[in-house]
Amino acid sequence: MKKIVIFVLISMMMFPALPVFAFSDEETLEHLLNIEMVNYNVPGLLVSIVKDGEVLYENAFGEADVTTKTNMDVSRSIIQVGSISKVITTQALLTLLEEKNISVDSEIGSYLPDYLSENAYLKGLTFRNLLTHTTGIATVKANSAIQENPILGIKDSFSEQAQQFFDRYKLEPVLEKDQYTIFSNVGYILSGVLIESISGERFEHHLSTGILSSLDMTASSELIMGRSIIGAELVQNYAVYGGRRTPLAPFSTRHIASDDFLTTLNDMTNLMKSLTHLEKESPIYDAMFTRQIANNALISGRSFGFSVIRFGKYDAYLHDGGIPGENARLLFIPELKIGVFLSYNNNSLVARERFTEVVLSDIIDNYDSKEGHESYAIEDLTKFEGAYSPVNASNETLEQLTKVIHQIRIKAQSDALLIDDEVYYPISETIFYNEAYQNYAEFRTDDDGQLEYLIVGNAIYERTPIYQSLILGAAMLIAMGLLNLLAWLTLLTKWSNLKVNRIHDTPRFVLLAHTIIVSGVLAFILIISSSYDIWDVIYGINNAVNGTRLFGIAALMMTVPAWVMVQRAKQDYRWSPVTIGIFQFQILLGLLTSLWMWIYNLI
Repeated sequence: MKKIVIFVLISMMMFPALPVFAFSDEETLEHLLNIEMVNYNVPGLLVSIVKDGEVLYENAFGEADVTTKTNMDVSRSIIQVGSISKVITTQALLTLLEEKNISVDSEIGSYLPDYLSENAYLKGLTFRNLLTHTTGIATVKANSAIQENPILGIKDSFSEQAQQFFDRYKLEPVLEKDQYTIFSNVGYILSGVLIESISGERFEHHLSTGILSSLDMTASSELIMGRSIIGAELVQNYAVYGGRRTPLAPFSTRHIASDDFLTTLNDMTNLMKSLTHLEKESPIYDAMFTRQIANNALISGRSFGFSVIRFGKYDAYLHDGGIPGENARLLFIPELKIGVFLSYNNNSLVARERFTEVVLSDIIDNYDSKEGHESYAIEDLTKFEGAYSPVNASNETLEQLTKVIHQIRIKAQSDALLIDDEVYYPISETIFYNEAYQNYAEFRTDDDGQLEYLIVGNAIYERTPIYQSLILGAAMLIAMGLLNLLAWLTLLTKWSNLKVNRIHDTPRFVLLAHTIIVSGVLAFILIISSSYDIWDVIYGINNAVNGTRLFGIAALMMTVPAWVMVQRAKQDYRWSPVTIGIFQFQILLGLLTSLWMWIYNLI
């Protein structure tokens, strides 16, 4: 007996235990998923699980449309998976490069169409840059979708939309290429353009015949070509407000290679069957399921087509996507040869994490075991304090506003940092770890040792310049509001005495007009600050912005006349220094507000 125990112990040391794969009965999994659907008020859910090319589970829950009582269906419910289309584009481009014997490290310049051939920066990018989000170009999502039914609407081809996109934007890099991963749709729009250039076919046709059909994604193949499918219906997307499900407007993308394509659960299952059945030695598997780049050694980074993160003790390759009111996730754990896809018609992102946790905890034994790190003592944590702004937003569009809206603040505690109100403990001189979310934050320094970037997960931030500080901007707008209020009180209480030399009405009417216009600027800025929605930017719905721009330009035009009138008013003794000062400071702060608006593309 003693010899047997010794033999077992030696065997365990020589052959470490393989990951345990456990799948409970379907009834238990469905019960847990239904609980989360109730918890998050999700009308309908689609779930598929594949292992090693075989379907373990595929099911539809709930309703695709609450009003018509249409149930979710694995083959007839047409879903929109948003940014997950990048995975399909990745596979299409990698397959094409392999067929044409083109290296992923080749520069794309010689393959670009004529209208892009003069762009020196784009010409110097490589295929690897495009597929790993290392172009250095920030995302540009403005005007990338319209509120039309994607099945019924008639829209331009991808090629036409892509050319309009590149004609509209300069696409200047915000970071040096090759250095950091910043998620950007630009690389994938370029990937679609290159697929057309290299294959000599329309993007839609190449994807349909070259990729989707070969993967048995029949419905997707038909839909991308604009053909209808008998008996199939588009899933209705919903937002939940106060417990009520509100149907949202339809969504139709302009840039299908990057943003969204139509599919079914059956088709996504077939995609996972193909990818989990790939041999590890195959080029596609090596490209898509090997980490290609990371922003640091501890942050997992990206492969071709996927983000690579840790799910418990496993590397997970995943891509999330969605449209307003509909969300999806495609996830692979190559070590276990498992693929999971889920989609639901609700706007909650938290629900996506809960559904993922339910599925993985059910099929993988002890999947959520957490990594541990020893704490590292840093003498002075205050050097990290301050405001940081995201760099992955276009400087050319209203996305620039995210540099204010998505600013994070860092505060030092005795032995940790509060990063956006989450506790991160130091595990090295520049790397911090959040145990609750298993997330890392790293501070990068420049050649002079000065803090340059903050990397949280896969998001990159930089020190916020003083002129972009949220506190400074808010203080300026509050001061502008108070001065404008004083101007109104002055005009209302002293109107009869605001003539110049008893007869000239022009000064008071000019100052009244200036005050009305500044009030309009402040009102529209307030509307934007309280209701800014990136989906409105994507749709190009800019009513508040247009109002701000109109009043902002008018305020600029009124600045000189208002200043001249104040100078003339000094000639009249009835205009007290306080009255003069109120209007002078109102005009000066109005100029600063106009400059602030110009920085954020509001005028």
